[in-house]
Amino acid sequence: MGIDLDQAAPGVGAATVTLEHGQQVTPLARAHADDPDRPGRGGVEDGLDASLHDRETLRERAVGLVVGLMPLVPVVRRLGHRTESSHDRENRLMSYRVVQWATGLLGKEAIKGVLAHPELELVGCWVHSPDKVGRDVGELCDIGPIGVKATNSLDEICALDADVVVYAPVMASTRDVIRLLESGKNVVTPVGWIYPADTPGVAALQAACLTGKVTLHGTGINPGGITERFPLMLSALCRDIRHVRAEEFSDIRNYPTDMVVREVMLFGKDPETAAKSPMIEILGHGFMQSIDMVCAALGWTLDPEKTSLHEYAVATVDMDTPVGVIEKGTVAAQRFTWQGTVDGKPVMTVRVNWLMGSENLDPPWALGEQRFEVEFDAEPPVKTIFHGLHPPVIGEHPEIGLIPPAQHCVNAIPYVCEAEPGIKTYLDLPLLAGRATMK
Repeated sequence: MGIDLDQAAPGVGAATVTLEHGQQVTPLARAHADDPDRPGRGGVEDGLDASLHDRETLRERAVGLVVGLMPLVPVVRRLGHRTESSHDRENRLMSYRVVQWATGLLGKEAIKGVLAHPELELVGCWVHSPDKVGRDVGELCDIGPIGVKATNSLDEICALDADVVVYAPVMASTRDVIRLLESGKNVVTPVGWIYPADTPGVAALQAACLTGKVTLHGTGINPGGITERFPLMLSALCRDIRHVRAEEFSDIRNYPTDMVVREVMLFGKDPETAAKSPMIEILGHGFMQSIDMVCAALGWTLDPEKTSLHEYAVATVDMDTPVGVIEKGTVAAQRFTWQGTVDGKPVMTVRVNWLMGSENLDPPWALGEQRFEVEFDAEPPVKTIFHGLHPPVIGEHPEIGLIPPAQHCVNAIPYVCEAEPGIKTYLDLPLLAGRATMK
């Protein structure tokens, strides 16, 4: 999930959160339009590199929290919607030329996914940190040299002969994405635009797609999969659907990034500070698009405003965690809920549960196994639980949790490159599939 820096503004959203545990907050309004052409801000790959002074800065800096086989076309393939002759096709397996944007944990996993995909070729990589410029991308990913050098120049990326960019910065910029699209490169991203409708900047992005004759596709895992793609797929098994729930249960000890966990997610803060958390808006930016997509597909006409709820629990003892000690009386667990309603009655609920374990919490919350759930109040009452999308051992190998959103981007590439120009969602593309190992 991501929040677009070129969309973020002091007036985005209308949520307020009180000190009462579980008290209803003000319904969120759709974000106000902003100028997509105002100067953007660069991405940060491995963490937030500036101090977070106030609510607006938090909103602008926080992103990325916490991402059948396609038939081979026999005659021509589109390169960014440009054609290649059948003679050229005969000389090589269909291959899409890929650029990876940013090499944080998710970006590294995306690079590994591109290298393992039989139809993809990595030809470029953008990095934020100056000390990474000029280095072999394989070495940045600890997999050995692969012959592709990193750059931090947007101009160089735009000039590169490539079909698609996997755009995965910590902080998104509409301005940069427009440049990539206008340069004739498709963009697949886990940081927004899952179902953008009339959100800020979307008209400029659509125009850029048409100019470059390319496609923009937002994907991911939560949002980007659990809250849209899988509910839509499972809904085909049901009739008389009355309610859909999509829910995450995650142990935040798996994410040892101090700045994000403490200064953005506000773990370890006093309840008064946590009550003002911008996460209800930051996460809501993506999850409300998820609700809109599913409800549109299922045929519900939603009420104009969605409701949201922020709950939290505090530590009853000092807790030793990967991000330091969470002191007694400070926030050690949080739950965020968004709902789409029809005539005031909830028809879809999206919920995120973040806990520093399940012990020593007030009020007592039980995490159980880390998992994602999708459940229908319908005939039949389908419920699906997803395991394996979290690191299996608490506090070890956090990159494992980034493989699913990275692969959702990578596996979408052939379908996105073959789509008609424009912003395309799961409702526009065919069923996406991974690829078998070639070993």
